[in-house]
Amino acid sequence: MPNTLSIRGAREHNLQGFDLDLAQNALHVITGPSGSGKSSLAFDTIYQEGQRRFVESLSAYARQFLGQMERPRVDRIDGLTPTLSIDQKTVNRNPRSTVGTTTEIYDHLRLLFARLGQPHCPVCDRPISRTSPAELAARLLAEHPGGRLILLAPVVRDRKGEYRKELEGWLRDGWLRARIDGALCSLEEPPALARYEKHTLELVVDRLTLHPSELARLIEGIERALKLAEGLCATLIGQETGSGEWQLHAVDRSCPEHGASVPELEPRLFSFNAPQGACPACAGLGLLPTGDELRPMATCPACRGRRLNPVALAVRFREHRIDTLCAASVDEARRFFDTVEFTPREWKIAETLVREIRDRLHFLDTVGLGYLHLDRRSDTLSGGEAQRIRLAACVGSGLQGVTYVLDEPSIGLHPRDNGRLLDALGALRDVGNTVIVVEHDREAMERADNLVDIGPGAGRLGGHLLGAGPPARFAQLDTPTARFLRGEDAIPMPARRRAGNGQFLCVHGATTHNLQGVDVAFPLGTLTVLTGVSGSGKSTLMSGVLEARVREVVHRRMKDPAQIRRELGLSGLANIDKLITIDQAPIGRTPRSN
Repeated sequence: MPNTLSIRGAREHNLQGFDLDLAQNALHVITGPSGSGKSSLAFDTIYQEGQRRFVESLSAYARQFLGQMERPRVDRIDGLTPTLSIDQKTVNRNPRSTVGTTTEIYDHLRLLFARLGQPHCPVCDRPISRTSPAELAARLLAEHPGGRLILLAPVVRDRKGEYRKELEGWLRDGWLRARIDGALCSLEEPPALARYEKHTLELVVDRLTLHPSELARLIEGIERALKLAEGLCATLIGQETGSGEWQLHAVDRSCPEHGASVPELEPRLFSFNAPQGACPACAGLGLLPTGDELRPMATCPACRGRRLNPVALAVRFREHRIDTLCAASVDEARRFFDTVEFTPREWKIAETLVREIRDRLHFLDTVGLGYLHLDRRSDTLSGGEAQRIRLAACVGSGLQGVTYVLDEPSIGLHPRDNGRLLDALGALRDVGNTVIVVEHDREAMERADNLVDIGPGAGRLGGHLLGAGPPARFAQLDTPTARFLRGEDAIPMPARRRAGNGQFLCVHGATTHNLQGVDVAFPLGTLTVLTGVSGSGKSTLMSGVLEARVREVVHRRMKDPAQIRRELGLSGLANIDKLITIDQAPIGRTPRSN
């Protein structure tokens, strides 16, 4: 059938060999009791086959690094487009991952700053201007009188390759020595370079003593180096072995007062995950240890948590540094990029970048995440926030003709935010994608284009296709799910509630993340539910404050109630002797786990 995903003989896990047709470019919800076979159909059959076909389309060379993927137990699948999965895995726990990097907004900001950024001196903050070879020579004489100088032309900077032909060519042109990866050597016997490692090659232009009598020679050498290295030269002062005081000079990007040079503006200069841009003190993490594994890390004093080196932080776009734009909320950044103006020449450069940034910011704001800051670490996000951010990355990618498979995305969402999530899924569908969602949520079922019910029970009692169709028609079927949708079946509420044992576990003045000095008492001996809109601080209070601090008390064996109240803001621990955490982290995925 045209424009149809056709599945024949699905038998993966407990599926009972049924056939199913799903329209493309539609929102499908697969529902049924837990363990009935929903994920076996969506992930282990549809998604697995899509990934297997993708791997099979690659070259034999590429496949050797990916390994073989097993074909799911199904007779045939026709009409399957490339598949992508957004599952329940926990958010990225890498402390380098942020809202900006996850949504790729930061990648576009790096490119924008590299193309339209105005460099400033990291010392005096004045705009960088051009320095002549004579001015550079005079400054070197003044700063290092009598010093031994090796003048270098950095012809290759931190690039991969063997450079055998280039080295031979430079030798033919009369260059005899070079500094390769920090060591001086002869070009007649250069070291072998690893092809897939990054290297820096600098030709030795001259060696001289910094003395006024050598001024003309120094200027001439600087001009030759600048010509060889396209406006760059490097100096090595104090050591003949190649390990002296090294400095890179860009004559068209240097401060006239302090001589601070700014390298060519390129995206990696603004990446805290690259050595060219990362703060040297914290390696781009923004944090440094407290020497105590139980205490949080401290803000890096060098970059003050901004992760980048001084040169990158000195570049401005419309008087904003890249870190200040990332410190803004999504809503604030959206207003800035909606109103910023460009000259015709700038717009030719920035048009694509700015439109991508605007689209992603608008989507985040639409799904209720306008309050998040772009530099917010991903491992501090709630489950609901993380789901919508991953959706923002998918919508922002602009992919069409893709089959998206999602695993219960409504988990952890407040009803207020559920509609926003479903709007995002509808946006994925409307641009020309097929969206398949494993879900139990009633609102998701009612807003789907098509419902698929698997059951009637779990395990060997499940795996049957009980019914499929649009919500209005599906609700008339005689299946457990349809009976709940019609209101014929319901979960009874308890006739009485427990009052507890009269004891309380109390949190005092919690201020972690967005908590505003919260005081709260949890009654013991009861089932207590903590609720609120996504991003309001529920996970922060429960996991970041209560669980973390109780665990610290248990680990440190703290006995003094006054110390616990003073250091951790807790009271009422006398009636607790154990802490057990059950979270949303995936269970073991190894073949040995059962």
